[in-house]
Amino acid sequence: MRFRIVNEPWILRGYVPEFIALVGARLWDKRTGEIRRAGLSSPYCERIASDYHWLELQIADEMSARGLVGMGPELASNPISIRALRFCQTVVEVHKSLSDRGRKALEGRLRDALQATTGFASVYQEMELAAQLVSGEYDVSFPDLEGSGNADLVFQKGRCTGAIECKALSAMLAERSIEKDSTSSCTRCCPNCQREPQA
Repeated sequence: MRFRIVNEPWILRGYVPEFIALVGARLWDKRTGEIRRAGLSSPYCERIASDYHWLELQIADEMSARGLVGMGPELASNPISIRALRFCQTVVEVHKSLSDRGRKALEGRLRDALQATTGFASVYQEMELAAQLVSGEYDVSFPDLEGSGNADLVFQKGRCTGAIECKALSAMLAERSIEKDSTSSCTRCCPNCQREPQA
């Protein structure tokens, strides 16, 4: 599977409603409301919400801004916002490319992640890796989602092939992971390559 990776925020914002529809709009609104209320209860809880649930809060903010200020190209987004929007794009494009079984599995993982104490950390890691590989012109597939294998990702470009099993991120590393080289979580890589694939 391949799909076009874009960085323009006015294009990426268009994926937000589709992403929320995959999770379930009512479930999304309920959970993000809970996270916001918990964050307001104390400075400590505010830090927990911002560290563990930055992705949900950022996407919710983007959805709110979408209704208030439109979607013109003059709107600048910060790097964290771009990461959240790119996550939405990757999830939506991957979902479109999966089989019916894979789509149901991905939808289930999204709903589980929404309720998880560490948020979308593990799903974010997998989708970010997939986006980096696609940006590097690799074909990617998702055997675990499709029920055809144990690897989270399988990638190929020419003679270079490999499989990746994404490690579950701890709560402490959930936010910091966006600053690190995502390929550090690979347990295996292509033996024919001189280095791990980089975006």
